Amino acid sequence: MFSDDHRVRNISSYQPDGLPQVWALDGHSTINFVKSLWEALEPSPACRFDAIDRHILRISLERYFAGRFGKSPAKARPKFHAFAKAIVENQSLSTEMTNQWLQFMNRNVTPNDMEIFRFSRMLPDDTANSAFAIMSRAVLLLRAASGSTSRLFQAANHSIDSFKFWWQKFGVSRGLWSGQRDASEIQDLWSDIRDSLTEIEDFQNKHARNDQTFFRLGEDVAKAVAALSSCERVALWSMTT
Repeated sequence: MFSDDHRVRNISSYQPDGLPQVWALDGHSTINFVKSLWEALEPSPACRFDAIDRHILRISLERYFAGRFGKSPAKARPKFHAFAKAIVENQSLSTEMTNQWLQFMNRNVTPNDMEIFRFSRMLPDDTANSAFAIMSRAVLLLRAASGSTSRLFQAANHSIDSFKFWWQKFGVSRGLWSGQRDASEIQDLWSDIRDSLTEIEDFQNKHARNDQTFFRLGEDVAKAVAALSSCERVALWSMTT
């Protein structure tokens, strides 16, 4: 599927005129996808990929359960509950945290998977959703690559300050900040995204669905659009673990 992604990206890059098929996205659907993408990448003080990792863990455990017992969790709720409980209780978490994880694992809270997982299963030749499908798989690759890089840094006993000669200039050249930036401030890169998502939410509340066009986005919330297009910041804040 990733090789097909490469082929479709080449088509979109080298045949941008949209002939014979028109490459068309509507503003409303694109806004909703971008919001779901960044919500998946939201970090927390404890984990730089907290949101997406929780969902990956749940999906992985469900797949393992189905492979081991021959039934999906939805068709064997009591058994899956016991299966998940044994795993969660073995982590030595507080009672409150244990209950929160069990509620999540059993889909009692946040029952639906993130949109990027739904789109990531779609074929790139589905022109209606190909852009979202390819970007969703890219996000999953970004998570894997960032995690691998972070572990290599930790294994080599290199802190993020060891690479300041690179990321300081990188951030300036990508327009993520101006002047000098301390390593402790890199986590603030999420604040820009959070504020931009709030602006986008206000934009959607202000305009009817058919009026949520790319032109109007540029007119009303250009700064937010620019911030939400800077996925490089994810790689930077993932290095701060």
